Amino acid sequence: LTTGHLRASDAAHKAIDARGLERNKLTQASFRLESVTITPVQKIRIRGLFSTLGVPCQPNEELIRVPSLITKLKALASGAGGPAPQPQPPKQDLIATLEAQSGNALLFAVFTHVDTLAQLARIWEDAAKAIQQRLPVWEQLSTLVRHAQDLGPYEDLQAEIEAIRSQRSLLANPDPVRPVLDRTAELLRQALSAKLAGYQREYDRQTALLAADSNWQELDAEQQARLIADHHIAAPESADLSTPEKLQDTLDDCKLQRWIERTQALRTRFDSVRLEAARLLMPTVQQVTLPSRTLNNAEEVKIWLTEVEAALLKQVANGPVIPR
Repeated sequence: LTTGHLRASDAAHKAIDARGLERNKLTQASFRLESVTITPVQKIRIRGLFSTLGVPCQPNEELIRVPSLITKLKALASGAGGPAPQPQPPKQDLIATLEAQSGNALLFAVFTHVDTLAQLARIWEDAAKAIQQRLPVWEQLSTLVRHAQDLGPYEDLQAEIEAIRSQRSLLANPDPVRPVLDRTAELLRQALSAKLAGYQREYDRQTALLAADSNWQELDAEQQARLIADHHIAAPESADLSTPEKLQDTLDDCKLQRWIERTQALRTRFDSVRLEAARLLMPTVQQVTLPSRTLNNAEEVKIWLTEVEAALLKQVANGPVIPR
């Protein structure tokens, strides 16, 4: 067993060397003559492969350490692929060939394929590293593009994303993912900047109208601040959209459609502030909603003015009114 002319396995059919063979379990061990002899030079080459893959192996431990070597090779192969758009996990035919062998025949198979196994290990490890670098970019793109569903170029962007997924081209060169992410980010950056600018314009317009309101001017600063807070009117804040990550955070906090809704809600909120300001000074003030419709000619304008006049006169008889 020590010289390599015999091979032994325990009751569980696991290979054991001379040092692992316990005297009280000799009757449970199985012994077979080895038909293949492994030379010291061949063992050195085999241990070199162990060292390359980072699997510990002392002299004469080669056979009992081969399962650890195979486990490491399988792990490397599994990490070199995965679900789309990653490449398919590589085939493990050579590993299966090794697993079909035992004893010195297994060691000889490892020796025979030392260079191939070392090369495959490098290829698989490099692929795994590349996947770890590119997969986060893909995941970011997949998340960010959802915010662009209502924008014109969305279909083209989605078609490119599906092509990368279906062709499993995550690791293709040049990188196919980063340019799509950059275009998606720029599209959303422009769209969001426009929404923020629209909110700013409406906020400035409503703030100017409120400042010109005579009732508002009569309130002290504390009353004004309380009314603004009570109606949840927030001054626009600058947003950092410089990177896809920061853009994603901003959109997750408030989507594009939500910015439209917030902008549209400003008028209603400022109207409510003006009404509350008037009520602080004139508790009996009433808000009158004027009729709203499309006026197509001068005659319709006159009719509308008559209706407005009648509505205002009716309500003003009961106290001050604020038209809306």
